[in-house]
Amino acid sequence: MSKRLCAALILVMCGNSLLADDWPQFRGPNRDGISAEKGLLKKWPQGGPKLLWSTDQLGTGYSGPAIVGDTIYIAGTKENRECTFAINAKDGKVAWTGDLGPVFTWRGNSWNAGPNSSPTVGQQVIVQGGFGDLVCYQKTDGKVLWQKNLPKDLAGEVNPIGGGLDEPTPWVGAMLLPH
Repeated sequence: MSKRLCAALILVMCGNSLLADDWPQFRGPNRDGISAEKGLLKKWPQGGPKLLWSTDQLGTGYSGPAIVGDTIYIAGTKENRECTFAINAKDGKVAWTGDLGPVFTWRGNSWNAGPNSSPTVGQQVIVQGGFGDLVCYQKTDGKVLWQKNLPKDLAGEVNPIGGGLDEPTPWVGAMLLPH
């Protein structure tokens, strides 16, 4: 999903009410993709909902938003690094940006770059980068509370379809990439 499309979806999710229920993780509060919101429009007005703000400062990636209170948390890229962004839902201004690790890409990659995970927000903000960098930030200012690299520190693996191998195997590339 492009960051521009994601920003538009964020605006629709925030809509006219910033007092909506929180969406603190991938697919919402219960991880089922279901919103318990009431009173939503059955039909959008002519021309769609009012655009409150937009941004082109999130770089690339496939992160979904987490929304808690009046803050939107999302991962993207900035200056060849993956980052976590905390954005004020009222005006679109970035409250803080936290480093997440190198941009997820690999030799032969032509279809994916940047982070692929959505932040999880509780007392802290936890996000995983494409190369297995798991970072826990303080919600208020983005200060790193702890971080681990799953492959290096915990003998984990990066997705072998992309990034875990020097080059994707021919059958994987043939399955995933259009000809």
